[in-house]
Amino acid sequence: AFARAGLKAGWKDALQASALSLMGVGPRPCALIIGFEGERDSVHFGLMQASIRLRRFGGTAVGAGPALRWYAQRFHGPYLRDPLMDRGVGVDTLETATHWSNISNLYQAVRRALMRACSEHAGIPGARGLVLAHISHSYPDGASLYFTFIFPRDLTREIAQWQAIKHAASEAIAAAGGTISHHHGVGEDHLPWLVKEKGALGLAVLEAVKNRLDPKGIMNPGKLLASPNSRPPTAV
Repeated sequence: AFARAGLKAGWKDALQASALSLMGVGPRPCALIIGFEGERDSVHFGLMQASIRLRRFGGTAVGAGPALRWYAQRFHGPYLRDPLMDRGVGVDTLETATHWSNISNLYQAVRRALMRACSEHAGIPGARGLVLAHISHSYPDGASLYFTFIFPRDLTREIAQWQAIKHAASEAIAAAGGTISHHHGVGEDHLPWLVKEKGALGLAVLEAVKNRLDPKGIMNPGKLLASPNSRPPTAV
């Protein structure tokens, strides 16, 4: 019927935009998928509270469809990484966290840094990257921002390219008040920013905990802390 009416490519998007407009949704909407688990009563209560807040802040409920599609396809993305890299497209992720009052500021800062770095270090002149983000974990006082960045690979300097993009993002995270890692861990890549974030007192606490729990320096020696037990243990 739509083809007979002479509608061209893109009619689905146009219809969707019109439908959303009639529902009071603006031209640049964002999606929020909410799920609850637990006993029937607690799930029902959570849904009720979410609906109240959704209406209060001008949101529009679109049903369970998007959540069900996400649930069915949530592991598809990682399997695209290798085929993309085989075709000259780099893909990586990074994460951070901050208080709710700083979420927007942190998101904008890291996104700008990633977009700029992906463009400056692209393997193709004039090429640009793509930066996606979502909230992966949420808490009463804050949340974790999870970024996926996609960029044209420079096959002549692959490691240097990745390091430059990663460095730009880490600097932006630190400057915008985010933590250098939420759940991926610190390790050697993030160590310089951990020192700045935690300070001397914070590192001293971490070293004290490691000394107490790992007195022989067995666990990941020499990678993070400068305490005596962080060196590889000697043979006995």
